[in-house]
Amino acid sequence: MAYEAERAALKDFYFGELPARAARIRDRVYAQMDEFAAAHPDMSAYGLKAELYRVIAEAIEPQVFAGISYFFETGALVAHSDGKFNRGGLHANGWLYEHNKHLFIDADPALYERYRRDMGSFFPQTGIYVDMMHAGLPLKKLLRIGLSGILAEIREAIGKEHDGEALDF
Repeated sequence: MAYEAERAALKDFYFGELPARAARIRDRVYAQMDEFAAAHPDMSAYGLKAELYRVIAEAIEPQVFAGISYFFETGALVAHSDGKFNRGGLHANGWLYEHNKHLFIDADPALYERYRRDMGSFFPQTGIYVDMMHAGLPLKKLLRIGLSGILAEIREAIGKEHDGEALDF
């Protein structure tokens, strides 16, 4: 009985409520990021991506499922998405790609057209020019030296770096 109730609740959420929720989040994030980018026209893509993650984190509308311990959804990706910004629908995490797409087209129109055409026939781990997936944390290192140790390494590396783009990265 509990299984059937949870299954119905998940179906209602994923195929009923979620598409509109994800679209609402996307629209909110795109509007905030458009405004931010206009106010910071010289910001690097790294800086824009960092701001995008901050804006998404504030915009998500978590959904907790009472009958499934430790399970929740951010509400930002539709059911048929695998995390890529345009699978199953255009999601909030695609803002930077959409914002900079003209740069890719201008740099090499033929290569961009090939990428656009071939995306339906194969699934690369990362997309051309921009990340389409996320890198995982170095868990062995995290467990060995802790988050404070990783942050200390980052601070040390930042102190040695003088190139602006490398610092942004």
